[in-house]
Amino acid sequence: MFKERDFETGQVVHKLNNLSRTNESLESTIEDLSESKLDKIDYKKLHLGTFTSKAALDLAYPVAEDGNSADIDSGSGFDIMRAIWDATDQKWVVREVNNASNTDQVPEGSSNLYFTSERVRQTPIGALDFLDSSRIGPNDSINTIARKLQAQLDRLAPKWIPIQDISEWVNPELNTAHPAHPLRFAIIGGVLFVSGIFYLGGSDFNLCRLKPEYKMFNNAGVNGNNNLESVKCTVLVTGSVNTFFSQCPSGHAIGNIAQTYDNIQNLRTSRVGDSMIVNGFLGKLIHFQ
Repeated sequence: MFKERDFETGQVVHKLNNLSRTNESLESTIEDLSESKLDKIDYKKLHLGTFTSKAALDLAYPVAEDGNSADIDSGSGFDIMRAIWDATDQKWVVREVNNASNTDQVPEGSSNLYFTSERVRQTPIGALDFLDSSRIGPNDSINTIARKLQAQLDRLAPKWIPIQDISEWVNPELNTAHPAHPLRFAIIGGVLFVSGIFYLGGSDFNLCRLKPEYKMFNNAGVNGNNNLESVKCTVLVTGSVNTFFSQCPSGHAIGNIAQTYDNIQNLRTSRVGDSMIVNGFLGKLIHFQ
């Protein structure tokens, strides 16, 4: 009990009533605060824990409730962040910003991912046009370089073509249409190659007369020794070995590009009347020197 003297009357006044009213007011305030305070167990229900990244939080809780929160801590060197569930937009909102000094301290998101070495290696190139085989330049992108390299490799790959494509005339008694191994020709490194199975009937040993761009060096034709280097040609039935070669008639030497247009050169075989298989190279082409 408090006492207080009234200086006007000199009497002692007891303040018990005032003190009681003050206590009642404080008790009411404390009771209100206690009712509004979350119990520890209720707080744990709203706080969903700590996660190493927002992506991990999104994966664990793609949907949450009003009042839910979570911490994001990516480890040493990262400031912890607080994420709060936005019920209106149905997403997690990070309320505390990481004060990172460089990108090594910025945690990875769920959409814009970091370009790790492994991710770069696994990135698909996508659709490419392999027609441009020009030289690689200093300003070319990785995709452009890949496209040009593939086009250059494709250009180097041999393209096998039928005898009609290299000839001005083809012997009508020649059959090259074998179902598995038709007679074909290719230019590899400027050299004319031949491969396949053919049948030549009749009595003419010439298979074809070559176009100028497919003619080979043959200076021996001037002196009548007109057979160029031959390729072995095997009869399918008997296995006997014959020859397949290019030939210039006497006086028809071929030593330069002009002579490829002026002089004749044929492809011949040393045998007719049998199916034969041939595989090898015939000679260096004048037009590819």
